[in-house]
Formats: sequence, C-alpha cells, structure tokens
Amino acid sequence: MQDANDRVTMKIFPMSIIKELKTIKTGLPIPVLPPSPAGEPEDRVMTGITEMLRRKALLGEGVTPLGQAIMNAVARTYEAKWTGKSITVTAVGVIINDPYTPESCTGANAAAVNRVRKIVSSVIDKNREA
Repeated sequence: MQDANDRVTMKIFPMSIIKELKTIKTGLPIPVLPPSPAGEPEDRVMTGITEMLRRKALLGEGVTPLGQAIMNAVARTYEAKWTGKSITVTAVGVIINDPYTPESCTGANAAAVNRVRKIVSSVIDKNREA
C-alpha cells in the first residue's frame, strides 16, 4: 500500500496461512526490501539459544523458592551456578548454602562475602514484604 507521501506499507504473513493471492491493482512498483546482513538471522538464533541455556542453568532442582529468588538476584550481578542445593558465586568465590541466609554465605574474601550477604538480605527482606 502506498500513502500520499510515497511511503509503502507492507505486511508480512506466514506462508502457511495464505490460501490465495489476488491482484487488486496493477502497475504499482514492487518495493524492494533491503537485504539483511549476512549471518544476522543465524546469529540471532544462536544468541537466543545461548541465553535460553544460560537461564536454564540458573534453575535449581529441589530448591526452595527463596533459594531460587536468591540465585536469580545474585546472577544479575555475578556469575553463579548451582552445586547441588548450594549456590556457588564463581566470580568471587562465595558459596551460599541452604537455608540461604546471610549467615550461610562463606568464602575466603571477606569483602566479597559481605557483598553477597547484602544481596541475600535484600532478597529475604523483599520476600517478607510480599
């Protein structure tokens, strides 16, 4: 469709829903779509798959909702993974053990342990309010 300013509006539909094509008006120029950069669709698919796998790895098996909430919060700031029912914050060498309290945070670096404890406390406080 062409408007008064010579702009063309196009709608894209999946081929599976198209049953019939009819020519309504002839003589209009067929607009040419700009080519997408080579590899762009494949890159987007791979980025999506990588992100999906990363999110799946953050899901704990048999952990409490509080433990999962803490993992989600910690993973926003640090690289973290599940080791059984414990959260291992690999980037700073801190482990958060079940029952996921500030006191259950351990590690060699006292400053890192304190930063992770603040995140744990924040999540616990938010869960109490909810």
